[in-house]
Amino acid sequence: MANLHKAFYFLLLLLLCTADAAAEPLSLPFRQGLSMLFENNLELGVQRLEPKIAEARVRSAQGAFDPALFGSFARQDTSTPLSARSSVAAGGLRSVESESYDLQAGLTGTTTFGTEYTLQVNSNWTADTFSGFEYEYDSFTGVSIRQPLLRDYGDANLLEIRLAQKDREISVQQTRRVLLDAVSAYGDAWWALAEARGALDVRLESLKLAEVLLEANRKKLEAGVISRLDLVQAEAAVASRKEDVLIAERNLQAAERTLKELIAADAYAIKDRDILPIGDSTLKPIGQSLQESIARALDSRPEYEELRATIERSNIAVKYRGNQTFPELDLEASYGYNGLGDSFSDSFSSIDENPEWRLGLAFRYPLGNRTERAELEAARLEALQSRIRLKRLEQEIVLRLDESMKEVSTVSRRLEAAEDAVRLAAETLSAEEKKLAAGRSTTFNVLRIQDDLLLSRLKRLDAVSGYNTALLRFYREKGTLLEELGINLKDISEAR
Repeated sequence: MANLHKAFYFLLLLLLCTADAAAEPLSLPFRQGLSMLFENNLELGVQRLEPKIAEARVRSAQGAFDPALFGSFARQDTSTPLSARSSVAAGGLRSVESESYDLQAGLTGTTTFGTEYTLQVNSNWTADTFSGFEYEYDSFTGVSIRQPLLRDYGDANLLEIRLAQKDREISVQQTRRVLLDAVSAYGDAWWALAEARGALDVRLESLKLAEVLLEANRKKLEAGVISRLDLVQAEAAVASRKEDVLIAERNLQAAERTLKELIAADAYAIKDRDILPIGDSTLKPIGQSLQESIARALDSRPEYEELRATIERSNIAVKYRGNQTFPELDLEASYGYNGLGDSFSDSFSSIDENPEWRLGLAFRYPLGNRTERAELEAARLEALQSRIRLKRLEQEIVLRLDESMKEVSTVSRRLEAAEDAVRLAAETLSAEEKKLAAGRSTTFNVLRIQDDLLLSRLKRLDAVSGYNTALLRFYREKGTLLEELGINLKDISEAR
């Protein structure tokens, strides 16, 4: 029984230690969080498969030109009744029995120029009542081709391959775009959490200052140095700042939840762990002019490259639809040899003595041809739409980069001002506390200046977060965010 109690307490201790370990805060440098994002984010996991799917579509389209082997073998038994006259001529037979076998084999396919070809070997052997069921073998060996001369000639046959290749390019750019958005969202969430945690610390410190002042006022009231009003003001400040702490905790929880949704592989395992952002994102300040940034964005933005590939895809469709408006004019040709014998081998022994060939043209053109002409017009309009979208995107890039550069500059100056404000507010509070201790100030003034210091610290936190998120947005608009953070797209694509 004693051993059972020991085992129970050991198990309880183990569970408590495990619970404490699970609740241990997670210190999260910016780059470590990026690694977790790339490894665990489900949306990125889905998007990473798109280029692989597109690559499979390219191979599927290329498979249309793979040659195919074909073959067949069949037996047919026939009983044909004879008319009275035919029966007399056949010596009184009422029906004719026959057996036949048919064997076909060959290779068929289509080339990239649209040439349809078939290499074929046929053999048929038949026996019937009249031949005493002695088989006679009939064979054929030859090749046939069909070559479009206008419609479906040449590049028109590569439509599906070229469209699939462009879709592959587009999927790569879409993956880059999703990745940029995910990194940008992670950066915003990481800095929002850093600000929320800093804000909670500031609120707690402010509450501590108010509680210290409240305790001092209680002693002064007992000594008859201050009035009851001073004590009430200190108590009201403590109550208000406790409420502010609760609100800050709620904001922190919301910020943590947002970040966890981006980086967690197992939401249940991480739901109770506190996340402590440490360090910074190490993004460099802007070092280029607006014109240089615009030029770089036109080379780097995945949305721009995606639209360019979409335009090229539309041009491929326009070219194909133009070809489809042509009449169908096809060259048809075949050449082969016939053979006949009493055995399978005999039917092929002298096959080169009996050639067979055919050459001709086939023509077809729908009157009016409205379907193909309308498809061509629609393809041209879609290509025009894509070019207009590209122009609109160029304008957005210029305006957003300009706005983003100005935002970074403004927030940078704001950060400098916030640092000065915190320093001055701290000096003012120190001086006012000395005056209060000397009896030359009031509780109201000290609390007011404490609030000023609190506000200036919160503004500094907001300015720090705002400056870094402004840099994130700038490099996102420029399209170089991954490069600035030293992220290799290929490595990320192969991460899962």
